[in-house]
Amino acid sequence: MITRSTVGRLKAFGLTETGKVRKHNEDSIGLFDANGIWVVADGMGGHAAGDYASQRIVEAIKAIKPGPLESRALAVEDVLQSVNTELVAHAQARAAGTVGSTVVSAIADNQGCVIAWAGDSRAYLSRDGVLEQVNSDHSFVAELVRAGTLKEEEAEAHPAANVVTRAVGGDARLCVDYQYESWRPGDRLVLCSDGVSKELPGARLARLVAEGDSPEAVCNAVREAVYEGRCSDNLSVIVIEAMAG
Repeated sequence: MITRSTVGRLKAFGLTETGKVRKHNEDSIGLFDANGIWVVADGMGGHAAGDYASQRIVEAIKAIKPGPLESRALAVEDVLQSVNTELVAHAQARAAGTVGSTVVSAIADNQGCVIAWAGDSRAYLSRDGVLEQVNSDHSFVAELVRAGTLKEEEAEAHPAANVVTRAVGGDARLCVDYQYESWRPGDRLVLCSDGVSKELPGARLARLVAEGDSPEAVCNAVREAVYEGRCSDNLSVIVIEAMAG
């Protein structure tokens, strides 16, 4: 799936693919011009469960009405809470395990954006060639790193590296985190699933984001780089660029 959009002085491009190993794509992405929201959702629970969870998140966010930045950010919170309740009930009805999805979204206008997330899907801001993660992973190993009991370079090899501590549908109570970032001309915001962030070292991702001629070129370069490696997970990436003017 490939999608492009333009909102005000923001332009964006996104893609999501199954990867080399998985038979199904449990990721879903949305680039919505009408309400100025971009979203990556990484489903959990296997085919059908993960697919359903990520698609429900994207469908619900698509239905948010246009409005001021703050009202749209609050609307994202509301719909994620609603979908969370739905997915928990869906899992109970199926007598299944988790039917859930991580999510990272950007709610934007021409001045800045609110990043809302739950789980380990990431948001990076590239400014003047420097790439910085602007959200924090909700994962078991990330909590160990923040507590100082695990080194960052040891996290990926940890036996619990894939355990997330928050997700839509993961628990009856959902806590969504927020981060506001103002735009400068030339800024690029990257939203991606862990099929990208765990595959590409930060320095390489930074170079790909800075050197691409456009959001589309960056997404294609990221895709090619991920496919050079194991590409054992689904991969999803959206790049939003703030244009001058």
